[in-house]
Amino acid sequence: MYNKLFGKKTHKVSKRLYQELSELQWKGNVMELENTIAYGVGMAEDDADILELGHIENKLQML
Repeated sequence: MYNKLFGKKTHKVSKRLYQELSELQWKGNVMELENTIAYGVGMAEDDADILELGHIENKLQML
């Protein structure tokens, strides 16, 4: 969904990122998680197939 919106090729989440996201308590509900994923896709390189922790580290520090 966000890959098309941002014109990216990202369509997977790395295991490390999945684990990190799974361990967090999403106080703001699922919308906060969705916004974090959208941010990561927007920050990913245009040709990145996999969303990595590095794409959202700044966003996670704000949570």
